[in-house]
Amino acid sequence: MLGSHDGTGLVVGGQLGCNYQLSPMWVVGIQGDIAWADTSGSHADQVNVDPATGLALTDQSKIDLLSSVTGRVAYAWDRLLTYAKGGGAWTHDKYEILNNSNVTFATASETRSGWTVGGGFEYAITNNLSMFFEYNYYDLGTRTVSFTSTAGLSQSVGIRERESFVKVGANWKFCW
Repeated sequence: MLGSHDGTGLVVGGQLGCNYQLSPMWVVGIQGDIAWADTSGSHADQVNVDPATGLALTDQSKIDLLSSVTGRVAYAWDRLLTYAKGGGAWTHDKYEILNNSNVTFATASETRSGWTVGGGFEYAITNNLSMFFEYNYYDLGTRTVSFTSTAGLSQSVGIRERESFVKVGANWKFCW
């Protein structure tokens, strides 16, 4: 199973965090987020064929859950906050190997952990409501994943996962 692909899709979720203002300009904080994801991608398997049919195979991956816990350092200009963040990240991935007749040949799934870094901008529309735009890079490393085929065959493959996500959203500040 050699090759690589880029996935695309939608991520929808929520986040909860806390900020502390150190000075009029510097802010530090921590946040956790969790999101339902529907991102997937595929590529033609460059090595294997279905031994039962001789048909070429397609390798497919899907992320259905994404989460992170990050710390952030921010600089404030009036109502605009620019920030950098980093911390731990987790995904739940599903993998399928399909033959050219779109019949599943083998499957696997796993929960991965790794790290994330990112940055963004947050603008306070009111004292309680802000909008944000951020970029996040996730590196979930290389893991050996064991596939089980419909014919009962087993194969282990090293899969490297790196993700880039752009997030746009709104935050509500509770002012405790």
